[in-house]
Amino acid sequence: MSIKVRLVVTVGDCFERLTVTGIEGLHCHCACTCGTLKRVYKYDLLNGKTRSCGCLNAERSRTLKAGLKHGFYGTKIHCVWESMINRCYRPYDSSYPNYGERGITVAEEWRGPAGFLRFREHVGPMPSTRHQVDRIDNDGNYEPGNVRWATPTENSRNRRNTFYITAFGETKAAADWADEVGISRYTLKYRVKHGWAAEDALTRIPDVTNR
Repeated sequence: MSIKVRLVVTVGDCFERLTVTGIEGLHCHCACTCGTLKRVYKYDLLNGKTRSCGCLNAERSRTLKAGLKHGFYGTKIHCVWESMINRCYRPYDSSYPNYGERGITVAEEWRGPAGFLRFREHVGPMPSTRHQVDRIDNDGNYEPGNVRWATPTENSRNRRNTFYITAFGETKAAADWADEVGISRYTLKYRVKHGWAAEDALTRIPDVTNR
């Protein structure tokens, strides 16, 4: 997925924690989310070099120290937590357009130096290294009550582009129907998209006599 790169800066633009409040030549006057005002070189905003007044680096340093102290830094679950933060708050993360740009956020209590431990306490240990953190409501935020551990297959069935089929009075993801009737999900989706009635797509055995 390509990432859109801004070529100009206008008042009101946000760059992670900085919001542009004024422009003066090649520099921008910015307000940081922590309340600090900062004068920033315009191209440092555009290329992602400057993303806060300095509080972001300080917070990351504290997070690193906290991570080393609690012993989870560098582990799979800590990487999952970091990735969750990155795709919601860092515009230059490749997944940002599908998360932060959509307005998806992470609960405040799960961010910051102690955020990881509170996140882990809520979701519990990872069942396996294959599991991923999944939002139950795909349009909701990463917050208590809306996250769970899920396998990649379970996670994929909860995406916005999941293909659903209604048949026999039930609506299920194509992958679930495929598992239930023993047919390839790709064959099933092909049939429905090409005009087959849902019940026929699920039950008709391919005719191989003329092959």
